[in-house]
Amino acid sequence: MIAGRRFNPALVVVDAARDDYQTLTAQLDVDDEVVFFATGRDALRAPDGGDAFWLVSTQLPDMSGFDLYEMLRDRLVGTSVGIVAARYRPEEEIRAYQAGAVIFACKPLDAAWLRACLRSFSDNVVERSSP
Repeated sequence: MIAGRRFNPALVVVDAARDDYQTLTAQLDVDDEVVFFATGRDALRAPDGGDAFWLVSTQLPDMSGFDLYEMLRDRLVGTSVGIVAARYRPEEEIRAYQAGAVIFACKPLDAAWLRACLRSFSDNVVERSSP
């Protein structure tokens, strides 16, 4: 749990394979921090993510990413969540969009593509908060 500091990252990644994102996050050049959680349990203990964009792996050590997203859905109302898989399975893509994910992607993620997603997400947050 993150205590005693502001929790308002630009990107929250829930995936035990943190190394899969090392090159990606170095290329993102996001203004705020990127926060990683290795397990679903760790993500559930985190404070609300604010305006962060969440990427959740389909396979976590302690639960499926779909189960985690289901548990977090009420806390993440208005937050964009993407589901990330190690390999493509059409049934997982369908399940991701049915659950409410805004993107479904397979590793390795492309930095330019994710940057565009984050920019689009950020623009939508500004529009939603404007009078």
